Amino acid sequence: MDKYRKLLMFFVFGVLLVTTSVASDGFDVEIEDVQTEIYPTRGDVGEFRINVTNNFNESKTFRIDYNTGTATDGSWYYLDGSYVRIEPGESHVSTLYVELSEDEEIVAGNRGPEILVFPAAEPENKFSQLITFRIRRDEVLLVTDFQSPKSSYDPDEAVETGISFINVVQEDYDANTFKVDFTLGDVLNEEAVSELESGDETTVSTTFDISDFDAGDYDLLVEIKEFDTGEVIESKSGTVRVNEMERYEKDSSFEDGFLWERTNLSIKNTGNTVIESANLSASVEWFRMPFVTFEREPDVVEEIDGERNLLWNVENLEREGIESVSYSKNYWSAIIVVLIIVVVALIVYRQLHSVSIVKFVKKGEKSISVNVRVRNNTGRKIENAKVEDFVPGIAALVNKFDSKKPDRIQKNDEGTRIVWNISEMEPDEERIFVYNLKPRIRVEGTINLPEAKITYEAKDKKFEENSHSVTTEFN
Repeated sequence: MDKYRKLLMFFVFGVLLVTTSVASDGFDVEIEDVQTEIYPTRGDVGEFRINVTNNFNESKTFRIDYNTGTATDGSWYYLDGSYVRIEPGESHVSTLYVELSEDEEIVAGNRGPEILVFPAAEPENKFSQLITFRIRRDEVLLVTDFQSPKSSYDPDEAVETGISFINVVQEDYDANTFKVDFTLGDVLNEEAVSELESGDETTVSTTFDISDFDAGDYDLLVEIKEFDTGEVIESKSGTVRVNEMERYEKDSSFEDGFLWERTNLSIKNTGNTVIESANLSASVEWFRMPFVTFEREPDVVEEIDGERNLLWNVENLEREGIESVSYSKNYWSAIIVVLIIVVVALIVYRQLHSVSIVKFVKKGEKSISVNVRVRNNTGRKIENAKVEDFVPGIAALVNKFDSKKPDRIQKNDEGTRIVWNISEMEPDEERIFVYNLKPRIRVEGTINLPEAKITYEAKDKKFEENSHSVTTEFN
């Protein structure tokens, strides 16, 4: 607003503040302003005294009235005399009172009604004049609505709140810029407000996500601030309770390998309080249980319809806490056991369905007796069998035999080869061949005597079996 407009406004206001006296046809009206500045929040009352003088030669009834003019609201006014009877040459004073309620949302500035005076029987003989009073405010703005949130919320709800306010600074002032800070607990939401002209109203709202809030009471503070200075102009407050909610999420994952698999179970506290008791569960077919191993043994194992129901107890799980268990099914051990059984069975089968040859020794005072025992376990007759053994060079063969004498004794630089021939052996027939050794040199400790072997024929096929080597002291 330029300086000329300001000067004009103050000039008009100054003129209106003084007592005015205007004459009309047959009567005079004089208006005196007693109180023209009104603070709504202070309970001020404006007064305008309307003095009407009857210049007629007869008694007249006058109508004293007003319309709201620039004041907009007729409820502000009270007129203590609307119809008055005035004798010739006499005067009467009626008073117009102006009073605004404390919560009146009117913007500061000049306001005024139009005063109307006329003889009741002659409405065309009318006096009218605008009068002015000034509304003053200590406030920058007025809160017209505070959207107070509910008293309590579940954590999966959102807290919504807002505030409406009107800029009530002097109507010829510049616009103001504000911001609103919403604080719930330790969470601050800042909302800017577009430039607000005098008399303009706005609503600012926000939403709080309380899914991460612990259960309990939280203070809500709403502050309207001047944007540039940060000065708090108005504030509202309240309390919000976040209810306790036990809530959790369970998850399972699987890892597969060759002949093994692993199951991982987990539970996460997604509520806002400690979970005192929960559980993780799984089921396994009964025939798989021997192959199952646990990272943590289940607290309960129940058999239902051929399955083993496994239950792990979870206690006092903190907020955002996670607890996990896992178990594995490993079939390698079963396969290894089966393989061992198969190998043993094959060995036993072979022993029971082949010619067995066993070599063992008996240590005497001066010599060692070596025994070679063969048995026909094939279930059929064998032919052209030949049993062979070898005596190392550190030992000498004693030319004395406790059983059949060898069919061939062959010496070389490494030792002595001994051979027994068996033309045939009936099923389950057993032969024992015994020979004696003595040391050629003194040997400390033990020596190893090599394995013996037998070759034979059965159904026109040739076979060979070997005994184990044996160890003996030789001194």
